[in-house]
Amino acid sequence: MFDIVVHGKVLQGDSLVETFICIEDGMISDLRRTSPTNGEYDRMIGKERYLLLPGVIDLHTHMRDPGLTEKEDLQTGTTSAAYGGVTAIVDMPNTIPPTTDFTSFLQKKEIAMRRSIVDFGFNIVLMDGTSIEQLQPIVTDPSFAGFKVFMGESTGSLVLEDPSKLEMMSNTLGRIGKPISIHAEDGRFLTKMKKGRKGILRSHLDSRPEEAEVSAVQDAVSFMKGRSHLLHLLHMSSLRGIEAAIRTPASIEVTPHHLFLDVNYCEKHLDDPSMAKVNPPIRTTVDRARLWEAVRDGDVDTIGSDHAPHTIDEKEGELPPSGMPGVETMLPLLLSKVKDRALGLHKLTDLVSGGPAKRMGLRSRGHLLPGKVADVLLIDMKVEKKIRGEDLHSKCGWTAFEGMSGIFPEGVVARGMVLVEDGNICVKPGNGSPIANVGPI
Repeated sequence: MFDIVVHGKVLQGDSLVETFICIEDGMISDLRRTSPTNGEYDRMIGKERYLLLPGVIDLHTHMRDPGLTEKEDLQTGTTSAAYGGVTAIVDMPNTIPPTTDFTSFLQKKEIAMRRSIVDFGFNIVLMDGTSIEQLQPIVTDPSFAGFKVFMGESTGSLVLEDPSKLEMMSNTLGRIGKPISIHAEDGRFLTKMKKGRKGILRSHLDSRPEEAEVSAVQDAVSFMKGRSHLLHLLHMSSLRGIEAAIRTPASIEVTPHHLFLDVNYCEKHLDDPSMAKVNPPIRTTVDRARLWEAVRDGDVDTIGSDHAPHTIDEKEGELPPSGMPGVETMLPLLLSKVKDRALGLHKLTDLVSGGPAKRMGLRSRGHLLPGKVADVLLIDMKVEKKIRGEDLHSKCGWTAFEGMSGIFPEGVVARGMVLVEDGNICVKPGNGSPIANVGPI
């Protein structure tokens, strides 16, 4: 007896094949070409027209919980994630308090166990005073995802001021074997922005040049020596930065905002360009074209949202902070590219599901195969709509992708449970589980 059967089309080779995904105890038990009989399942959802994709694993979110919950919290942020087809997140450590030690890690985990709609993992920040030995109680926890290193100041003071300390930590980090996510902006190249909101994106771009990205990539790889395969280079944004990253053993992430936005577009189409102020900055059309080339050439390993919401009042202030929401719009934007034949479906699923699972060492996630966790998205590729901030579910209530086209999931199944159906969340807060809790690690 299957708990649930999901009906739709699955990509097999180069063809979409009508398939019935049979789910038992939260895992995919079987994929069938013909429907199971009524007596073999409790419930069936979906129709032949639906494209079935594996759930998205977003390795880069800032859910702002604890301490910054006026912007977002783990309930609203993971609700937004679920509506965007994201069934698991990894959250970053720059909260209040920052996730730096065993105590702050357990605090964040306890909040997530009460609030999160989707599965979750957390990164611990590495700073000059970090004792890796004192973090040992954390490294076997199923919600521990890896480490985060800020090579230059971003939104907080969690910078590894002396990056050469990576070399001192490298032996221990190598034994742990978890990804080390790098905010690749060398602080030596960062300067203060010019005052005033006029031309804010160009001023921001000037203050965080591509040299900062290139230098940070080179330093991180150099200091990690033979263990640079553990490095995960976040939000690569520039032509020279992505080319430097490609030449290393590290894995590479790009974000939707660096793929879909550039300074010219934002100045022309956004009522307030400060909504697109992020670190590293939105760059030029040339940089953006090079990132897409790297995506299509297979040089990029993951796409992460870098979901980092702020309130509208903060963004409209004299010194607007960097960051934007994106967890709900990431997959819909990319699916529109698939519909336009500008991105292959295999490539998409590699970048948002299979690639993140591989980077995390989660052998049970990221694919629609027997023995895998039953995270399944139901997509109607004919239903494309305009993205509107008022329709999204983040607490912040806005988006820099206003007016762009997106294809949102019609249904979401996570660990064999219906998460989203008919526009509604079907589970209670606390439904989420530590990211490595299910299946073999």
